[in-house]
Amino acid sequence: MHQSIVNDVQAQLAQQVAALPFGDPCDPATVVGPVISEDNAIRIEEWIDEAIARGAQRLAGASATAPSCPRRCSPASTIR
Repeated sequence: MHQSIVNDVQAQLAQQVAALPFGDPCDPATVVGPVISEDNAIRIEEWIDEAIARGAQRLAGASATAPSCPRRCSPASTIR
């Protein structure tokens, strides 16, 4: 992606991720349902926390239950 549009693309992506309806998978309005188990939810949040600790920024998803979108993840992070 060309550097001149990175900020605009990231802002649009963050807005779209934040707007994703999440929740009960039986609700037809839900786009993002829960992960398979609490253990997996914890694992995913740990990956995101690790990426942030290594310098990534969270564009969207301020809670463990919301869809997340980290940016600038280190190659050493589990999430790249």
